[in-house]
Amino acid sequence: MDEPGRLADPRSFFFADASFRHPGLGFGLEFLSLLIDGALAGAIYALIALAFVLIYKASRMINFAIGEWIMWGALLVGVGTQTVGLTPAAAFVFACIGTVALAFVFSRLVRTPLAVLRPVGEE
Repeated sequence: MDEPGRLADPRSFFFADASFRHPGLGFGLEFLSLLIDGALAGAIYALIALAFVLIYKASRMINFAIGEWIMWGALLVGVGTQTVGLTPAAAFVFACIGTVALAFVFSRLVRTPLAVLRPVGEE
């Protein structure tokens, strides 16, 4: 256990961690932490919804693969922070570069060969 009066981890101040209790901080700071976490999660959901709308308006199709690309980016952020030891901002840049690289490889290996095929039923 940590010494009284000393924070366990400075990052735990900004995240809702049930094991984080500091004497004297009280309910207000814990509520503020939960409020910030909820607002950040809501902002992420809003950006994902905006991506769905943008793709739908551009192509008139719903593309559920957007969720897979978002999860790939989130996985790379987790790998960057936990395994590589990057800061959250650097892990975000790492995830952007990794996701663009994966999209480029996917485009070359999957999308381009499928684009030259004739549609089914057309002879």
